[in-house]
Amino acid sequence: ASVVIYSMDARGLQAVGFTAADNTGDRSTQDVASRLVDRRTEFYNSQDGLNYLAQQTGGFFIRDNNDLAAGIKRVLDDQSGYYLIAYRPDDS
Repeated sequence: ASVVIYSMDARGLQAVGFTAADNTGDRSTQDVASRLVDRRTEFYNSQDGLNYLAQQTGGFFIRDNNDLAAGIKRVLDDQSGYYLIAYRPDDS
């Protein structure tokens, strides 16, 4: 059906690192590193569906950007031109 889907993570730029609320002072270095990897993996996995849908339909995924207007402009710019190729065989 030639439908192109563009997706956008409206959460904007996310800080996936630790904050003071994480209180990692009493944990081992390996535990801290493991928790950080898990947090990043969970965050990126939460975007997989949006990315897959856009990629499979010829669109693109807008992520890690707090400027939603710029993301929408990028989509509109991408849609500003297109071409259609058709073939009609002779009636023979």
